[in-house]
Amino acid sequence: MKRFLFLLFLLPLASCFHKDVMEDRADDVGVAIFYSGAEGKMIITREDVFQVQSKETNGSVTNFTGYNECRISSYDLATGKLLSRVNMGHGIEKAFVILGCTPGKLWVYSIDPALGLHCRNPKTLDVIQNEAALSASGPLKNFDFARPDWTKLKENYGWKARNGLVMITDMQGYHYYYDPDKNTLEKTENDIHDYSLAVNYLSVSGKFSDERYFSLSSGSRRKLMLHEEDSTARFSYLSGQFVIDNDPRHEAARKKTASDSLQRIATALNDSLAILFAHFPTLKNDVLMFQAKTPEEHEALDQVRALQRRVDQATREVKRISRERTRYPEDALLSDGPGNFFILHASNISDTAKMLLTKVHYGKDGFAEMWHLRLNDFFFTPAKAYQEGAFGEEFDKGNPQFGFQWFDCEDGKIVLISQLEMTCIDAATG
Repeated sequence: MKRFLFLLFLLPLASCFHKDVMEDRADDVGVAIFYSGAEGKMIITREDVFQVQSKETNGSVTNFTGYNECRISSYDLATGKLLSRVNMGHGIEKAFVILGCTPGKLWVYSIDPALGLHCRNPKTLDVIQNEAALSASGPLKNFDFARPDWTKLKENYGWKARNGLVMITDMQGYHYYYDPDKNTLEKTENDIHDYSLAVNYLSVSGKFSDERYFSLSSGSRRKLMLHEEDSTARFSYLSGQFVIDNDPRHEAARKKTASDSLQRIATALNDSLAILFAHFPTLKNDVLMFQAKTPEEHEALDQVRALQRRVDQATREVKRISRERTRYPEDALLSDGPGNFFILHASNISDTAKMLLTKVHYGKDGFAEMWHLRLNDFFFTPAKAYQEGAFGEEFDKGNPQFGFQWFDCEDGKIVLISQLEMTCIDAATG
């Protein structure tokens, strides 16, 4: 078994209330992304540290007042080592949004005028260029950057997974693609998409494609089935759910593969139409097409109509797949290889049940379980475990948020962030 726990967020408190933003545990995680490049393979996170100003307990309800201070952290995927960390300041006064990565650069927009749109080294998090430097020459010279309210940063600044480019907005509300490698700026009508919006990493259904999908039955002990066929259910999991792949890079690659395949199909169909039209020129005319007289013309006409329907269907599917907000496929399974997927389930039915993770392979012989792993550092339902006092005293002086959960697979490793901890699992062995 090869697994290491990143004790990245649960660090000792420095004092009764005020925390050291650079050293103490975070109270929330807002963003997690992978970076892979010449600098190495890293996980980059936005972490919020809640500074408690007052705390009142009324019965079983505890109320906090205070504010968030924010930081960006970079961790080595291979070892879990904290490579670097930068304090980004007060959550509102110096609000920022992590946009995405281009080769050698992590892109961030901050309302801090000293930073604005800027890029950082993904390993050291040092600023490479701030907005002033970016605007000194090239396509961004004299660019009239939008200055949105902190609540609207993600509507004006972002990153496009499909082309890997930074997206920015001017004061007139127009959007642009900025390519830092080619040093170009291109106006676009495309919206800026927030990839973290309404993301769910767990589902009772999962797909490799629209033609091949799996489901888990209802109830507490859920059966694993091909489609919804109970006859295939040999394995069951307590409160089981599929782990879903929400990495925008992976989805962009899936969409491109599917779109390219459909384009090739449409090209082949149009080639077949061209052959038919060459033999029966009158069928090119929409009016004459309906006046086919001979049996050969009638047969050719049927083929033309069938081919045209298939071309239209392929064209519509390409357009559907290309839409930014379309998931392809819906509930795509997180996978480390063909036919492999993962199911998260509970160790028991108590409030302090632990997480279990099982790797499953689907092949010509049906389902096969590859390995099981008990994640002793993670509760299956953290909010209930917290109410039972399962997290201990380290949470008494903060305001921990357990809503953020993140799964991804990179370089043969599954990474999980949950309950303010992160763990990395060898996908091959568990």
